[in-house]
Amino acid sequence: QYVGSFAADELDVQRDAALLDERLRTLQDCPRRRSVVLKFSLQGLKVYGADGETLLMAHALRRILYSTWRSAEGQFAFVARNPRSPATKLFCHLFVG
Repeated sequence: QYVGSFAADELDVQRDAALLDERLRTLQDCPRRRSVVLKFSLQGLKVYGADGETLLMAHALRRILYSTWRSAEGQFAFVARNPRSPATKLFCHLFVG
C-alpha cells in the first residue's frame, strides 16, 4: 500500500539515513493508504494502481538515490528525483505491505 510522499531535499541521504529512518517511523501508523502494485525491473520502479494496469508513478534507476526496507514495520521507501526536476529536489515515497 502506498502511504505517501514527502519532500526530502533537505536530507543528505548518505549522511542522514538515521533522520530519514525517524521520519519513516513517525509515518508507520498513518491511516491514509492506497493499494498499489510495485513492479521492479533493471530499468527502474513502476507503481500501478490496485488493478495492476493504471500507471501512477515511474522512476528510472538513475533517479533513485536511496532505498530502505524496515522489515519490523513492513515499510519500503525510496528517495528519488522526479522527472524534469532539479537534482536537488528530492522526494521520499513510502509503502507498507
